[in-house]
Amino acid sequence: MSKNGDFSLEIEKNQQNQKKKKDFHGINKILRIL
Repeated sequence: MSKNGDFSLEIEKNQQNQKKKKDFHGINKILRIL
């Protein structure tokens, strides 16, 4: 049970990291345009 919980926590962390990377990518694009 705890293993499964850890697994979903890892997935959540990964999704948040992906979102951060996307946001960072967007910021870089904007900075390049400026």
